[in-house]
Amino acid sequence: MRLLIVEDSRPVSERLRAIMASLPGVQAEVAGDLRQGTERFRELKPEMVILDVQLPDGSGLDLLETIKHERPATRVLMFSNYALYRKRCVAGGADYFFDKPMDLESLTATVRRLAEVEA
Repeated sequence: MRLLIVEDSRPVSERLRAIMASLPGVQAEVAGDLRQGTERFRELKPEMVILDVQLPDGSGLDLLETIKHERPATRVLMFSNYALYRKRCVAGGADYFFDKPMDLESLTATVRRLAEVEA
């Protein structure tokens, strides 16, 4: 399963990539901003995207809209420090919303479960 991580914090994105790539059947790629995330999404056509809300060149909500418009079956897991965006993300089509400081284990378990279903 192809997984794209769109996250501007290099330590966070590298940690996520290492964790997710260690899961059976998961190929994890990283993009550091909205522009690169959009390009990588269109290039890779991932089955799943972990997406931050606040990116240096725009909002992850814009990429969420693009993803759900272009490839509605793609699972989008929002991962943000800003829980106040939860309702907007869900209304925009996000499949899941995880709070960065507290939900890393839940995020990992969800990716593992979804990857098993895809296999």
